[in-house]
Amino acid sequence: MEYVDALAAVFDMISEPAQRKEILSAMCHTVVSIPSPYIRLSMLFDVARFAENYGDEEEIDELLEGMEKTAGSIQIPFITAMTRQRMARMLFSFYRKTGKPAVQQRAIDVVSTIDDDRIRYSMMVQLEQAMPQSWMNTVFGRILDCREKIRRGEYTTKDMVALDRTIRAAPDRAKRAIYYTELFLIARNAGQHELADRMLLCALDEARIIRPLSRRAFVLGDMACRIYAERYEDRSREILDMAVSEALNIRDTAVRDEVYDELDMSIRVVQEHWL
Repeated sequence: MEYVDALAAVFDMISEPAQRKEILSAMCHTVVSIPSPYIRLSMLFDVARFAENYGDEEEIDELLEGMEKTAGSIQIPFITAMTRQRMARMLFSFYRKTGKPAVQQRAIDVVSTIDDDRIRYSMMVQLEQAMPQSWMNTVFGRILDCREKIRRGEYTTKDMVALDRTIRAAPDRAKRAIYYTELFLIARNAGQHELADRMLLCALDEARIIRPLSRRAFVLGDMACRIYAERYEDRSREILDMAVSEALNIRDTAVRDEVYDELDMSIRVVQEHWL
């Protein structure tokens, strides 16, 4: 890390293109070989800023490959989605510089692999891509459909019962926890605090019965990251504490330490790199 920081400082002090390319290339080679996935990811995000402004296709590709590899070893879905979001933005920035349609298509292809509904939807809007009509029949499509009613305070009990039924039909409890968390954030941002509290309780109810304990801790950690990204730091900290408590109950020491470390690092990545 210190070596990359030193290279970044030197990069800022010189203006000769060939020297800058050599230093940027050295930064890219160094960060992709960092063993720890989260330290590597944080440094990849840092170096991506230089590559976006000064890199060519070679550096962009090396960073993208490093991010893709790193995303595959991370257990917190929000962090994985953040990583692919960063990849797509880097490609779209490169497309604006080069005008190459193939680069734009690569950005769209990366967005299509984002599993997180909200981030994928947001990126598709930014890339001016139409969502398939069938997407509105998905759970998140129904959440979006209800979002404006929640914002205006015009939602009805019937609306929320129907939405709750749609969410509970999803087979994966972790996904259900995410959907309820998204509703919590929509309601909280709209000042609908009573509804927000109900949705967060629903999310926690789903998360608390997930097994094994490692997955339960990761789901709670994912919720904490999402909530922190919306600047609700106190509530995020409460849920992160729940995740850590679950992690401490894991009997296997190696697994317990691994889960604890990932919970700690995931929040740091959101603090430092959420756009």
